This record gives sequence, structure tokens and C-alpha cells, in this order.
Amino acid sequence: MKKRIRAILAATLVFVMVLGIMTGCTGGSKGEIVAWVGSPPETLDPCMNSSADGATYLVHLFQGLFRYKWDGSGVELGDAKSYEISDDGLVWTFKLRDDIKWSDGEKVTAQDYEYSWKRVCNPNVAGPYAEDMADFIHNGIAALEGECSIEEVGVKAIDELTFEVTLDGPCPFFDQVAVFPVLYPVRKDIVEEKGDNWWNNADNYISNGPYQMKSFSLDENMTFEINSNYYDKGKIKAGSITWQFYADDSDALTAFRSGELDIGNAVPPVEIPSLTEEGVLDTRPLLGTYYVCFNCERAPYDNPLVRKALSLAIDRDYIATTVMQGTFMPATAIVGGGFGDVDQSKDFRKAGGDYISLDYEANKALAKQALADAGYPDGAGFPVIEYMYNPSSTHQTIAEVIANMWEEVLGIRTELVVQEWGVFLETRRSGNYQVARNGWLSDWNDASSMLGLFTSNSGNNDSQYRNSQFDSYMAEAASTNDRAKRIEAMHKAEDVLMGDWGCGPVMLYAQNYIVSKSLKDWHENALGYTFLHLARK
Repeated sequence: MKKRIRAILAATLVFVMVLGIMTGCTGGSKGEIVAWVGSPPETLDPCMNSSADGATYLVHLFQGLFRYKWDGSGVELGDAKSYEISDDGLVWTFKLRDDIKWSDGEKVTAQDYEYSWKRVCNPNVAGPYAEDMADFIHNGIAALEGECSIEEVGVKAIDELTFEVTLDGPCPFFDQVAVFPVLYPVRKDIVEEKGDNWWNNADNYISNGPYQMKSFSLDENMTFEINSNYYDKGKIKAGSITWQFYADDSDALTAFRSGELDIGNAVPPVEIPSLTEEGVLDTRPLLGTYYVCFNCERAPYDNPLVRKALSLAIDRDYIATTVMQGTFMPATAIVGGGFGDVDQSKDFRKAGGDYISLDYEANKALAKQALADAGYPDGAGFPVIEYMYNPSSTHQTIAEVIANMWEEVLGIRTELVVQEWGVFLETRRSGNYQVARNGWLSDWNDASSMLGLFTSNSGNNDSQYRNSQFDSYMAEAASTNDRAKRIEAMHKAEDVLMGDWGCGPVMLYAQNYIVSKSLKDWHENALGYTFLHLARK
């Protein structure tokens, strides 16, 4: 099996060598940056976004009560100039700056925040993060479920510059929640006049961040220019950013090598050695996991033994070290390294231990036994797997490798299905699939961001996983301000999830950037956001 896979990779490498090596050039004159971080966005409505590429666009266009530091080093105050927390940790009161404006010059107010946060909890809007965000806010879930009015949600404008948030339970990391793009303010008059698609026309697009939309074409690109009404505009170095849309990482690399692109955030795996030698590859670790997503409500994937067999038949060490050329790390659980434990200086993963061994020979034997115990010895009677992924040479290569492993270890055939990004997200979210590639970059440095994907009420629970014991442990973690109790509850929750084989972790994310040698002072953070505010050439 490995020989066959290596042969495929070797053939591709020969093709790359024939193409020759070129150094990436700059795309545009000084002050203009050309970048690629993904396909055309599914949405640029902050309330509706759930993708890392969408979040990168949004952190340039908008700003919340807090903002991500443009050098990627953490979080700082944004629209809020100060805040106070009640003694019980439930009420956060924010004082807004008096110089924050929308891109059309109108003032940003606490009423804008009240409208926007209530919109997140509105069942008629119901974005993919609705349950996750509403779960923090008093009466947020009740409003989503129609048990109370939206006016009873625990957010309100005390006056034009004072915004009060009442939580359902203590949240010591709420600053990391409040900075999240889903909670950015939007303009009520624009949203309500233009409707659900208010965001896909540059003329309608009013934002409050460092940049504003200049032009937007779903087929080609979009360009941001500095928001002249932004209070901190003097610190911005990149005068304009054009975000190009390419079908996949191969097309983006072609554009980079022809001098049309300054920076891109994914590369074909087989290109990694040559790009490293060129000096234009920059790999950054991320808080996130690439995993196989089983539809846990669809037979035969509703059987934990089947999920166990499929997961253990994957040689994750080979995929991380050989296919991805050692730029990724094999995943032994859904929560990877880098998340704090009870002691923030300790690691959640090391404390919890590994759920999946990297001894592949032992794993293969366990996989075959699990499949036999599920009633499919050597794959007999098992239906053809439909494995879905979005366009990318990386995803395609990994899908082909996994399909080979499933066939050679378990005797199961796989049909690969590729869908365009926006369609793929909706198909997976709606549960209209069998098995799909998935990946999640944490929203904040807390294991709850990864484990929360699998709670029954999460809008990002693409796996359709349901387990009341898991939900109970996660609810326990969310209900206490005692860090030791929170972390202990999350370890128990992960025990349940991984014992159920609710997902098939493959590898821990890293971001492989291609970067022109002339581009300076671009930044990223471990959540997968790219910051070009300070970039220059």
C-alpha cells in the first residue's frame, strides 16, 4: 500500500521538477498586497460565518469590543475602551470609545451592539454559531428555541456608549469570546433593507474595521481599502488588499510563481520540498485538528465499531510525516497540543494522554477486529463509502491515501466526491453525506472550542453526534468558574467522545504559507487568521 502511495507522490514530484522552480514575485506596487486564503466566501455576514478564511476577511473589515492584535500576539481592547466585571462574573459592562465610526461616517453605538448580538440569538437568523454563542448569554438559548422573546436576551445598551452583557454562567475567557467575528456589530438599517444577501455587494457593505470593501466579485476577487473613518488608521501599512479567488492551491501556486500573488496560505503537499529549498515556504503551527467526519446518524456509520475500524485503519503518522512532508503532526485525539490544562502552563493533551496509538500494525489488527465485530468481516457486505471533500490538491491527495488504506486494510471501496467550497459546507452542515473531510481551528485557547463541536445543540456539529453523557460533561464545564472542575469535566467529555469514536482525528494543523521574499510584517495567529494590516513590500 505505502509503495503504491509513494509512487503516486513521486510521479507528481517529477512533474513539479519538470515545471522548474521560480521565485515568487510581488503582485502590485508598494502598499498594495495581493493575497489568497481560500475560495469565494460562503458569506461575509459576521453572524453567519463559520470558516477561517471568512474570519480572515472579517478581521480586516470589522472590529468588536476587543480586537485581535495585528501582530497575532493576542487580544486587546477594540471598540471598548474599558470594561468591568461583576463580583459573580456574570455581568460584563463595556464602555465604548467615543470616536468609533462606520465606514460611511456614522457613529458606532451600544445600540448597534445590542441589535447585532440579539441577531445572533434570533431563531429567524440561526447562523451556524448561534447555539455556541447564545449558550454564553443569559436567555440566549431560550430565545433561539422560542421559549422567550429576543428582547429578553441578556444584552442591552444602557446608553449610547455603555453596553451590558449578562452571562448564563461565569466565563473567565469571555474576552476571547467577545473578540470573535460572529459578535462583530452590523448596521441594522443595511441588513434589514437589503436582506440576507446584504453582504455580497460592495455598495451595500458598511463595516467598522480598519478596512472597507472597495470591490467584490464572487468569480474573481475582492479589494479592501483603508477605512478613512477608522480611528486607528494611521497604524495601517497596507494601503489596499486584493483577495484573489482560486479553485485550489495548485492554481494559487501557479499565480504566485508568475508574480501575481504576494502570499497564499496553502500549498500542494508535493511542492513542500521545492518551496522550502526556494525559501518561500513559511510553516506556522495552529490550534486545530484535521479529521474524518462520520455522519453518526446514517448507517452504517451510526455504529461506533464501524467508526473505530475506519479511524484505526488510517496511518496518521504516514499522512503527517510523508504526505504532508512533516509540516503537520499526527493527531491522537480531537484536542491537540497547545491548549492549557488546569495549570495554564501545562498541556491539556499531555494531561489527558493519547486515545490513538501511532503503532500502525497494532491499529490495523484492531481495525479489522472492530469491523468484524460490527458484522462486516474483511469488509464483506459493507457498502461503498462516499467520501466528500472540497477542491484542493491537499484534500484530494489525503482522500486518495485514506481510500487506499481503507481498501487494503479493511477491504472496503471508497468513491471520492468533490464539491465546491460553499456547496460542500452546506452539504456537510445539513448532514446530507456519509463521510467527509473536516477540520477545525479553535476559536480561542480553550479545549471547549474543539469539544464543543460535538455537543448536540452545536450548529457546527456536522457529524450529527449525539450523546447525553458527553453533553452533560460539557454543560458541567460551562457552569463553573473553577478551572480545575472545568478542565476535569472536559477530560471526561473527551473520554466519552473518543470512546464512541465520534470522529477520526488525522493530524494537527499547521499553516503552510507561500510568501514573496519582498513581503514583510505580515502576521498570523494560532487560530488560523492571517493579518495583513501591517504588511509592506
